[in-house]
Amino acid sequence: MLKSIFVAVGVLLIVFVAYAAWVIIRAGDAIGVQPIVETEVLSGRIRLTITLPGVDTEHQITEVIFPREFGEQLEITAPNSFRLTPYALEDTSDPNSEEAAQWVASTNRRDMRWLGSIAVPPEVPVVLDFPFRYKVTGHGTLRFQYERNIGMSGQIAFFNVPVEITAN
Repeated sequence: MLKSIFVAVGVLLIVFVAYAAWVIIRAGDAIGVQPIVETEVLSGRIRLTITLPGVDTEHQITEVIFPREFGEQLEITAPNSFRLTPYALEDTSDPNSEEAAQWVASTNRRDMRWLGSIAVPPEVPVVLDFPFRYKVTGHGTLRFQYERNIGMSGQIAFFNVPVEITAN
């Protein structure tokens, strides 16, 4: 009986170590991979074509941030699959702290934040349109968070896209 327990524990330990090694190897596959992004300013929208080179799994873009002042001048909105979602105290590590309240207030004054999800398959260009109402001269940076699942966990990465709009 005792021998059966040791064998079962040994097998479980081997399975756990194999799984952990697989997750570490898979996580390393996409570390440092940055999307290729083509940016176009068209009539009434900023169009981004995003491709993830050198990956073999689908990723999800889950968050986009843009400077509030420039965004309000443009009256920019996010792609259809995203919604304006200001930071809340629950998004911080200590919702009851004064520091968290100050961070939430200052970040929401500074940035527009959109949450949603859009799939970016391996090597397949995905088009995102950010409609805007007024064409004003200025520049800002769209900041993206993208994620992928690895086993029972995942990986989060970020990329930035500079946007320049001229009056021409």
